[in-house]
Amino acid sequence: MEYGIPFWAGSSSADSIFKLQKRALRSIFNLNRRSSCRGLFRENQILTFYGSFILRLLSLVHTHQEQFPTLSHQYPTRGGNRHLLVPRVDHSSYYYIGVVYYNQIPATWRTKDRDTFENILREKLMVLEPYSLQEFLETGLA
Repeated sequence: MEYGIPFWAGSSSADSIFKLQKRALRSIFNLNRRSSCRGLFRENQILTFYGSFILRLLSLVHTHQEQFPTLSHQYPTRGGNRHLLVPRVDHSSYYYIGVVYYNQIPATWRTKDRDTFENILREKLMVLEPYSLQEFLETGLA
């Protein structure tokens, strides 16, 4: 499930993969097929499909952030809290989603090294247990 995840989570099959992940989790823990998996991911320290996608994508952007365009001035504007410029490409592409989500994380995280950044983000994603990308954006990380 992890192989190439930053590149295919915007596809139409992402939700079916998450459903397969929940089915496998129910099978492992001998649960009824209609029982909820909420809380089960957190209890067993397993990232949801969307949590794993967000972790891998933001790690990719964090590692290569010097290759993304940034704001070129220091004036206090409406979008001044953004670190990277949002590209004008397909809204389902990993490039667009990565920049939008990277701009959502606290500024203090952006200065951390890769391993520390991933550990902080993983802990937050374990607590959030996102069931969709929209749910992640609505809950926020700050």
